[in-house]
Amino acid sequence: MPHRDNFELQQMQVEFGPDGVKTNQTPLKIWQIASPDRKFALILTPDSLSLHTNSYREHQSFIDLFERALTSLIAVPEIGIKWMSGVALRYVNVIVPPEGEDLARLLVPSVLPPTFSDVADLKIAEGIYVSQYHAEGANVRFQLLRNPRAVMPPDIDTPLLRVNKWTVPRPTQEFAVVDTDCSATISVAAPLDLSAVRAHMYRLRFVAKAIFEHIGTEFATSLWKGRAS
Repeated sequence: MPHRDNFELQQMQVEFGPDGVKTNQTPLKIWQIASPDRKFALILTPDSLSLHTNSYREHQSFIDLFERALTSLIAVPEIGIKWMSGVALRYVNVIVPPEGEDLARLLVPSVLPPTFSDVADLKIAEGIYVSQYHAEGANVRFQLLRNPRAVMPPDIDTPLLRVNKWTVPRPTQEFAVVDTDCSATISVAAPLDLSAVRAHMYRLRFVAKAIFEHIGTEFATSLWKGRAS
């Protein structure tokens, strides 16, 4: 991975207490190491290792690559990583209906912010559905944005995407962004175990895939059938 980029982003911490709301802005150093074509990149911060891509095809090779990166990192004695406090997977999918089709034919009504069909001349501009869920071994934050002003969620629309040329043009027709963030939080820091990390990632991927399959209609399933995941 020959491309190396350094960034300093500003983190905003908000604290609610008896004296009101306190905000604190702190710098966060980020190092990115990208593949020759910049389709895959590792992100290092003082507290985390991440792998992100705009060319995701299937989970097996993605998890294998993450495991190889983590193996290389912990092999460096000076770094000395011995503990883990959490594992997470996040999927961002852009849903654009085929030409002439309605977005409502692809996504179930329970998660797609609705139009007011019984109010004359009132068309939906944008909407958002946000929920938090808990399952055994997984915490899930799910949001579906209908016609957002930017395709990428604001918290990941950083200089990293621009330097990798991963910016996504906003569709000219109606569309939705599905953002599924699944995490396994380890309440008491545990010794770093690569097999445990891998097991968590497979479990979280299963949850994310099940959610994506649940929110799609039968029509959507017929369109997406056979695509790798």
